[in-house]
Amino acid sequence: MEPSECLRRALDFSAGSRLSRIRRSVSAELLPGRLHDLYVAFVIKRARRWPLTIGLVAVLALAFPGVAAAAPPEEAAEVVTTRLQRVAPGNMCLAAFSRDPGSIVVQWSCGGPTEETQLWEFVGPYYVAQGGNYYLMRNKHTGLCLTAEEEVEGAPVLQQPCSTVEPPPNEQAWGITTGNRQMIGPRGRASLHIRMPGSLSGQTAVLSPFKQPLDEISFLFLDDAPEFG
Repeated sequence: MEPSECLRRALDFSAGSRLSRIRRSVSAELLPGRLHDLYVAFVIKRARRWPLTIGLVAVLALAFPGVAAAAPPEEAAEVVTTRLQRVAPGNMCLAAFSRDPGSIVVQWSCGGPTEETQLWEFVGPYYVAQGGNYYLMRNKHTGLCLTAEEEVEGAPVLQQPCSTVEPPPNEQAWGITTGNRQMIGPRGRASLHIRMPGSLSGQTAVLSPFKQPLDEISFLFLDDAPEFG
């Protein structure tokens, strides 16, 4: 009897629908004859012990990549949590208070009882193969992500539910410039950056081109710094 026919009969005999899934996942013709014989004996003996069967299939898939074609797993994104302080006037941090999708982000005095609203989780980096380091910016307090919905000067920077797509879309992928000033802007919109205008707490953060005063679009990482450059 051909090895493939032997395997088919053993699977049909032993397992019903669950073991049939193994038959669909493992191509008999790709395995050497001796390995088929061992596999069939194992299935018949262990038909009632499904977890062990799953384990064997996993081993076979690793030993014979052609057996089970699967996409390689995504590398796990790292998370760096930090506050963002504008360069001057000092002691103003980017903050998010409202948990409502579409709400604005503002500048607020750094630290104090509202410090959690100023903690941003940089999730990534993404688009590294394309030559850049971009991040989801998720607020620790609201759980929402920084979003650039409009490509115009003065448009408010908003919060929206974080994208579950990897890599994230451009409006939620934020890059950090190198050099003497760390500016943050959305991917694909190199001329726009986050600006925290004025000197009072509560003023809305907006998108802005590179123009004076530059201190309003330049940031310091107070706690930790994601990779950039």
